[in-house]
Amino acid sequence: MATENQIEFLDTHKPKLQAGQYKLTIQSKLTTIGSEWDGTNGEYLRTPHTFQDNVQYFVVAGERYTLNPTTIHHVFPPKGNEGDYSDVFPQVILNRSTLPWERTAQAGSSLPWLALLLFDADEQPEVKVVRWKKEGNYLPIEPPEDDILMPYDFTDEVSDLKPDKGSEPLVQVIEVTKATLKKILPPAEDLPWLVHARHTDDGEERATVISNRLPKLDMANNSTSYAHLVSIEGLYPRIFDSILNNDTIADQAKIRLISLKSWSFSCRSRENSFLGILNRLDTGPFRLAAEGDAAIQSRLAEGKVLLPHQLRNGEKLVAWYRSPLVQQLSETPSFTLPVRASDSLLLKDPHFDIFDVSYAAAWELGQQLILANPGITASFYKWKRKHTQKAMKIEQDKKALQGAPITDEIRQAEADLRNTELPPELAEWFYKLSILQDIPFNYLVPKEALLPNESIRFFKLDDTWIDCLLDGAFSIGSTTVYDHDLDRQIRRKGIVSLTTEDKKISGFLLRSSLLAGWPQLNIRGNDAQGNKVRRVKAKKLADNVLFCLFEGEEMVSSVTIEPEVGGLNLGFTLDTDASDNFAALYKVLKNDDGRPGSQRVTLGEVQADENHRVIRMATLAEAVKTQLGNPATFTSAQFAFHMINGADKIQFNVTN
Repeated sequence: MATENQIEFLDTHKPKLQAGQYKLTIQSKLTTIGSEWDGTNGEYLRTPHTFQDNVQYFVVAGERYTLNPTTIHHVFPPKGNEGDYSDVFPQVILNRSTLPWERTAQAGSSLPWLALLLFDADEQPEVKVVRWKKEGNYLPIEPPEDDILMPYDFTDEVSDLKPDKGSEPLVQVIEVTKATLKKILPPAEDLPWLVHARHTDDGEERATVISNRLPKLDMANNSTSYAHLVSIEGLYPRIFDSILNNDTIADQAKIRLISLKSWSFSCRSRENSFLGILNRLDTGPFRLAAEGDAAIQSRLAEGKVLLPHQLRNGEKLVAWYRSPLVQQLSETPSFTLPVRASDSLLLKDPHFDIFDVSYAAAWELGQQLILANPGITASFYKWKRKHTQKAMKIEQDKKALQGAPITDEIRQAEADLRNTELPPELAEWFYKLSILQDIPFNYLVPKEALLPNESIRFFKLDDTWIDCLLDGAFSIGSTTVYDHDLDRQIRRKGIVSLTTEDKKISGFLLRSSLLAGWPQLNIRGNDAQGNKVRRVKAKKLADNVLFCLFEGEEMVSSVTIEPEVGGLNLGFTLDTDASDNFAALYKVLKNDDGRPGSQRVTLGEVQADENHRVIRMATLAEAVKTQLGNPATFTSAQFAFHMINGADKIQFNVTN
């Protein structure tokens, strides 16, 4: 079992049954004992009876021609990225850890049915979307052109193709020349080393399929590499015997393969690598650039922006607004919560004679958000009515005493009312609201210039803004003086308030192309003493925007970002003085604790096609095993452990 920030490698994760059609035969036999004695055998004669076999067919469903996009956890190198990946094996990580072994490349074997093929720009295969024609109980691709070879021979039931209203289903295929495929298609003995499973610290098991080819580094021409995850189900050894090693078939003949996932990337510069992108981030303050006179600069330094503001009479003005995400906490305003309307939270800027609507906007937003959730609104209103009625009854009972001493029953009722708590469902909703769940993005970042592209902005959470947000939500159903007294009691108890001394929230907003390439990140926050601060939110607000919050006794002082451990890639090291020397690539093998050891394997020692950067993985695995002293057990799990690259990470120090 993998622990925090650790990963466990598995050589396979085979399903109980592979996908396909199965035949179940039930045979029944009965032997009866008669009354006639068999003197030879010393027993009564036995008569056998045979019944007709009962045959049942069933299908184990599984993808074959298409993959649901949710099956793909992520790919590496990232789609469209332009980093230097010349020493890294491209890979696909699959959310279902059994998928590579649900079918097989060779009948009667456990060879995986998936292969990741990498093509240079001048080898780019032609991609087509074709219809599959059903004939009998199988679906060949028909009709291929005369010079297109179809290597598949599917003869069992198909379960994952569901034509829409009777139409023939669409499948993506690539057409690869025989000469190219012969260079890059891994032989059968390499296939086990190209697939493994990973058990990560988040409790998930995923499968990884790697390529047997390293990308081509081309800084001058920005050459593009094309990756295709293809089906090789049932192709072995036939595709080699009948096609690739058949001299009667021309090298330019095209072979059609099913492509289940494809993407492209360029290999040109480390500036666009994980560390390269993070190191270039703009780390400026979460505020607009200073401009104007000293008074304006002072407001901008506080994180305020000018926005249009329309008064109730229709007059159009401008007003200051500040997000709850602030660079520095300011003095708490003089108003007291709860309030009956947002107007009580409007602050006047006497220098410019305009309003600051920050807290009023937060209050109104809280109202809108709870009303947008009818279930929560109904539960909250019902709970509020119940406790308001209790408060009114207590007051009536006091008046009925006509000056007599307060009874124990009334004192107990008052104590119960003071100790009232929100039901768990409502408490959870208010807590999530307090950490800004479902807050519209423009309330957090009212001007795009506050969060430029390729930037990270650190902030503290304005407790007063959050209190106003919660007060607005809590105001629903408050119509009488008893309602507002109850609101005040509950706020005093701190049920829906963040203004407690032991809770401080801080975080960051990240806007970067990094998030498209590395969708899963491991993010840790520490305070000034190095203690870990609990992360309460890490949510993508857009494809390139990440919102992260930490909650603890102290504000976050540093943040570390690295790729998720389950997404680490396999590859080599190239010394800086070795130029782009394929044979000089090497791997330092690991000790049992995962730290670098003293043994190493160099690509020059293994069987490889240097011109096309294709590596015979079985010989690489054998070289690793030899350097380790030929351990008794050495599978693709141990191979992946030694070939895995360490995680790049960067630490940002937060200035207060």
